[in-house]
Amino acid sequence: MDPLFRCIYPDCNKLADLPIEMFCPFCNRLCRCPHPDCQAVLDFKSLADTCPNCHKSIIIGLHEGDYSAEQILGWLEDLKIFPPDKRDLAWNFYANYYLRRLPKILEGHTKWISCLTLSSDGKLIFTGSDDNTAIIWDVASGQQRFVLEGHSSSISCLTLSSDGKMIITGSGDNTAIIWDLASGQERAVLNGHTDWITCLTLSSDDKTLITGSEDNTARIWDVDTCQERAVLKGHTDWITCLTLSSDSKTLVTGSDDNTARIWDVATGQQRAVLEGHTGGIRCLTLSSDGKTLITGSSDKTARIWDVATGQQRAVLEGHTGYIDCLTLSSDGKTLITGSLDKTARIWDVESGQQRAVLEGHTSWIFCLTLSSDGKTLFTGSADNTAIIWDVATGQQRAVLKGHTGPITCLALSNDDKSLVTGSDDKTAILWDLSPPEKPADILPLPKSK
Repeated sequence: MDPLFRCIYPDCNKLADLPIEMFCPFCNRLCRCPHPDCQAVLDFKSLADTCPNCHKSIIIGLHEGDYSAEQILGWLEDLKIFPPDKRDLAWNFYANYYLRRLPKILEGHTKWISCLTLSSDGKLIFTGSDDNTAIIWDVASGQQRFVLEGHSSSISCLTLSSDGKMIITGSGDNTAIIWDLASGQERAVLNGHTDWITCLTLSSDDKTLITGSEDNTARIWDVDTCQERAVLKGHTDWITCLTLSSDSKTLVTGSDDNTARIWDVATGQQRAVLEGHTGGIRCLTLSSDGKTLITGSSDKTARIWDVATGQQRAVLEGHTGYIDCLTLSSDGKTLITGSLDKTARIWDVESGQQRAVLEGHTSWIFCLTLSSDGKTLFTGSADNTAIIWDVATGQQRAVLKGHTGPITCLALSNDDKSLVTGSDDKTAILWDLSPPEKPADILPLPKSK
């Protein structure tokens, strides 16, 4: 049985493998923490009691505080709408619903997880690892569907085709591999780079693949023929990141040579060199209309550029450490940056002004993403936690605890109901973000006489 309750008495703080049905809200039945060195009384009716051994106060937390005591007591109160002889059935039904909401820990990799993504329908998770493999996971069961073995070095990046038929992985073995999603079999190995592939992306029609490498080049590939169409040369140091415009006509590459470069995908020709940063470019993104580019750098600044002219529009200063990740709202009005200074910052793109500093993490922020409506931000950190933030207020909504190592990557499902985090602890965790329901919401109400 999945561990459900944690005794948070300071001298215990261990998971208790107790079925939720043992906590009856309609009698005085007490349960004890099963660990011999604790044996504290767990009184779910009042959510508070004293340790029978030392008489110190204890509080019971439901799955490490995912739900407050007030919420739990509210659910128990709701159960009173059911006749006494139906309450056990109602509670057990709700308990099973709750168990389905528990975070799923995906174990299988033998080294840290470097990249991940979700399928468009949210039914599959794809993880890439330093153990040279990628794994395809079934979301419903949390089980592995396929282990993709073929690379001889770490997998550093991956992308999924829009039709959900193939996944492409990039590796430290200098190759990219195209995999068939239905069978988990290797379709093609793309050779050409002479150093580590650091980043890759697919065109919107899935016909063109772009890869960036530590060999200072980007390469354009024809996916159908698996042939190299062009080698994009110009950078004088390794390519750290790249992005395609939504129409797949414009490519932007960022490099440790402190520049970003704009390329024409059809011709492979360089259109502009964007100079201004005094440190390597770590991350970048394009607005949905392709007119605005944002870059983040080890020089602790983000910069806003006009893609048509290649001119710098604004320098965003405030971070005291490298900017390692950034994301732009779908309307292009709000930018979020994450930094090694342990903060995320919210910026107004039009004015270039800082709107809020999000403080809460105790170590570097490695990754972040926004909900589709731009109202909720998710950040992952080297402090082993992810934090959910309200963008409008800049306040924390929740802290997701479960990993035992830094969170290196995260991804949000298209419906915003599931978050996946990947970690240095070799696991991924699937978090259910759908709003908690009450028993009355998921159970038929008793018919009134």
